[in-house]
Amino acid sequence: MESGIAGARTRLAVDLLAAFSSVLIIAYLLGVFFIDPIALYCIILSLFFILEYLPDIAKSDLKRYQKVFSMVLMICGILPHIYLFLNVDRIRIMYGTIYTTADVFFGTMASLTVIAWAKRRFGWAMPIIAIAFSLFVLLGHLIPLPWGHRYYRFGRYVSFIFGESGMYGSLMAISIRVIFLYMLFGAFLNKSGAGDYLLNASLALAGKYRGGPAKVVVISSALLGTVNGSAVANVVTTGGVTIPMMKKTGYHPVFAAAIEAVASTGGQILPPVLGAGAFIMAEFLGVAYSDVALAATIPALLYYIAVFLQVDLVAVKTGLKGAAPESLPDKKIIFQKIYMILPIVVLIYLLMVARFTVTRAGLFAVLSTLIISWTKDIKANFNRIYSALIDGARESVGITAIMMVAGIIVGAVTCSGFAPKFSSMVLTLAGGNKILTAFFTSLICIIIGLGLPTAAAYIITTAIALPALIRTGIEPLAAHMFVFYFAILANITPPIAPAVYAASAIAGVPPMKTAFEGMKLAVLAYLMPFLFLNNTNLLGQGAIIETIQAFATAVFGCFILAMIIQGVTFKGNRISLLVRLIWTGAGLALLEPSAYTDVIGFVLFAAGLPLHIYITKKKRGDAKSLFQQM
Repeated sequence: MESGIAGARTRLAVDLLAAFSSVLIIAYLLGVFFIDPIALYCIILSLFFILEYLPDIAKSDLKRYQKVFSMVLMICGILPHIYLFLNVDRIRIMYGTIYTTADVFFGTMASLTVIAWAKRRFGWAMPIIAIAFSLFVLLGHLIPLPWGHRYYRFGRYVSFIFGESGMYGSLMAISIRVIFLYMLFGAFLNKSGAGDYLLNASLALAGKYRGGPAKVVVISSALLGTVNGSAVANVVTTGGVTIPMMKKTGYHPVFAAAIEAVASTGGQILPPVLGAGAFIMAEFLGVAYSDVALAATIPALLYYIAVFLQVDLVAVKTGLKGAAPESLPDKKIIFQKIYMILPIVVLIYLLMVARFTVTRAGLFAVLSTLIISWTKDIKANFNRIYSALIDGARESVGITAIMMVAGIIVGAVTCSGFAPKFSSMVLTLAGGNKILTAFFTSLICIIIGLGLPTAAAYIITTAIALPALIRTGIEPLAAHMFVFYFAILANITPPIAPAVYAASAIAGVPPMKTAFEGMKLAVLAYLMPFLFLNNTNLLGQGAIIETIQAFATAVFGCFILAMIIQGVTFKGNRISLLVRLIWTGAGLALLEPSAYTDVIGFVLFAAGLPLHIYITKKKRGDAKSLFQQM
């Protein structure tokens, strides 16, 4: 009984601290709470360490040594930030040059506890990378040139990362000023009922059509992904409803899980709110977030078009029908509640049209969620706000751990000069070839991303491998978007594939089979980054006419490649191997945004069309018109 009371009190304390953290950050962002940024980070990080470890201390099922260990980690995580808070002015001026023994002691303590925090949340991958780079800084003078570097004292290195070029720099600022705010926006949106509305709207719009449940997955994951930005969260949110529905209507469980994972992963590249890495990208590039979101629009649309078409073709191939109309939400009710999408409309307008800062637009978006969910029941309003504040802070704890460890890694790369050395090696291996350099970079990004969240994979790959892409003459925006895409694709790339594991668990199928099925569905996503490296029209960076042409021909290419992958036309006619080979060339040529390749693509498609009709006639023994065949 005592443990139950203690547990309830602990939960209450954790909830109050989480809500207080959210209020504190909002007050700072609104300008009503004036404080030095690093001092604010110290307060928030201290609160987050409590949120992370205090629940363990109150758990009755943990052994005593485990509780003591959690308490030690919590205290050791808080103490350096109290010290930094009290010495922030001196450390800001002198970090990395003049330091005291206390600076080194507390800096080391902060680094170790942050690494332990990240390991607890996301496993060993990121801590190992941080430790490896730190050892490289400290022992690199023992390595022969060109990989070696000058000697770094331990104290100097620790004092460097215990400052604005390390754990408390731009990445931490993005975490508090931007990512937290959009986590909070997602929490408020869910509490307002907008998430359920988007899912129901997708069901009402597409559920009754051929392959409807799978199309609902694509639409709902795209809609939720615009404000969620997390592949696994998307899977969990929509998969519990859509995967059983797909299985019930005849889709194979592996395909059901794969389409959920792929569609949910695409949410991280769909504006207005892309994954957390997009906010970091805007900071790295020194451009408005709206520019990044605009550049992501065409590739994201092509991604979902390609997936949607394959879903339709699978339904054609297997003869699947839509869901029963009586099981779907009423369209009239959906239309009556269309105001539920107001926060998304507000966010799109403020980011893309009014070009507000990301922070200012996020604050107004949060306010709009309060407007659509406000009722006459004051108590219900308060509970909803309180719950959203708690969820926003809790969701931010993990991403903050990522940003802190990423700060260590970036600081180590800066100290050691590793990036230019690594870039030179990649360029040498690729012989200076742009495509080979991009290929090696994509492999590095996927390998790093296998055990890391998207934001972490993007940051690390940007620090060590992206300079090689830029040195080949690739535009910085295209290079960053290339790395961002492959960091996202790690969510569905085996052997780790966290989005796949989440979907497979819901469907009750083997994750590896699901991952390979997902890769087939997402084949365009693996090709797309290579396409916009050479021609940024697909990123909306060219003339309007050229951009429209590139998009239109790419959509046609998506139609062709979808048929090739599934081996069937939209009328249900099987495609022979020879025609598939010809049309594969046509589809790939049309995806490449240039007039020359477009002509090749159309010629190849036209060449394969009569052959397809002839083979189909021969098999069926009847004659049909061109339009009937296609």
